[in-house]
Amino acid sequence: MYGYINAMEGDKWNKELYHQFKEDDFYKDENGTKIYFEQWDSYMMDMTSFHYQEILMKEIEKQVVQKGLDGVFLDTVGNISYLQLHEQQMQNEAIREFMKK
Repeated sequence: MYGYINAMEGDKWNKELYHQFKEDDFYKDENGTKIYFEQWDSYMMDMTSFHYQEILMKEIEKQVVQKGLDGVFLDTVGNISYLQLHEQQMQNEAIREFMKK
């Protein structure tokens, strides 16, 4: 059984998790604007942020490891497709490095 982790979106409804985010954890476009998904009430997160990666690791520990699950399903990584190609490459590399941890 796998645990579900929302990797590329920060859900506002998850207040305990959301309040841990710093401004640099949010992905911002070339104008410095956060990308908001109204239908999910969430923001695109920046996988290049080491602080954000630390938060995700703690969430994996809490939601997956401590519950004795077999692995992690990282959802919303497909959000990378909303970004420009050079930004997609940076986020993909950050996700790869995160998964190695």
